[in-house]
Amino acid sequence: MYAIRLASSNDVYKIIQLLKKETIVIVGLKKIMLEDSEYAKELLSKLIEFIKEINGDCLLLGQHYLILTPENTSIIKLPDSNIEETKNADTEFRPEKNYSPET
Repeated sequence: MYAIRLASSNDVYKIIQLLKKETIVIVGLKKIMLEDSEYAKELLSKLIEFIKEINGDCLLLGQHYLILTPENTSIIKLPDSNIEETKNADTEFRPEKNYSPET
């Protein structure tokens, strides 16, 4: 897993190369969003387009971080109720009996 701050089209290229090598990438967005939000949106659209092409996945964490995964790697988004369960779990996550990742 790599973390990289998005600042230019060179960073988009680096991120795409990492994803092609089947690496998960955490992208920092705060600085570019504050400096030039239109340019940030342009760069992000290129990344999202690539993620769709390779059947990867992405998840926005707050307003400042984006997690990108390579092809055929999914991020399972749990419903809020299961998030509370994981905070209180002793050692491992135990989902509800009726839990389905597709919901």
